Amino acid sequence: MATPEGKVKAKVKRLLNKYHVYFHCPMQNGFGAPSLDFIGCHVGHFFAIETKAAGKKPTDRQRITMGEMARCGGKIFVIDGTGKTCTYAELEAWILATGDLVYGDYEEDESSSIAQTPDDSITVD
Repeated sequence: MATPEGKVKAKVKRLLNKYHVYFHCPMQNGFGAPSLDFIGCHVGHFFAIETKAAGKKPTDRQRITMGEMARCGGKIFVIDGTGKTCTYAELEAWILATGDLVYGDYEEDESSSIAQTPDDSITVD
C-alpha cells in the first residue's frame, strides 16, 4: 500500500511520463547537496517538484533548496494533491506552455551514451 505522499508521487510520475518529460528522483541519503523529489528538464526548462502528503509543508531545508533553484531560473512546484498547493492541472498547463514537444523514437548511439534523434542531428566523436 502506497503512502499518502507516494500516491502523489505516482500521479506526478504518470503526468510527466504522459508528455515524455525528462526527470529523475534523487535518493536522499544524508550525503551531498539537498534536493527535491523530482528534478527535470522540459524543452530546455529546468524544474523541480516537491510532493507532500495532504496538509504537509516543505521543511526549512527544502525551502532553502527551492529558493536556490528559483534564483537560477528553475520552475518550482509543490504538490500535495489537495489543490491547496500547485495542482496537477497547473503542472500540466506549464508543461504544455513551455513549448512545442518533439516526440519520436530515440535511439542509443552504440559508440556513446548520448541519445540521438532519428535525424542524427547530434554527433559524438
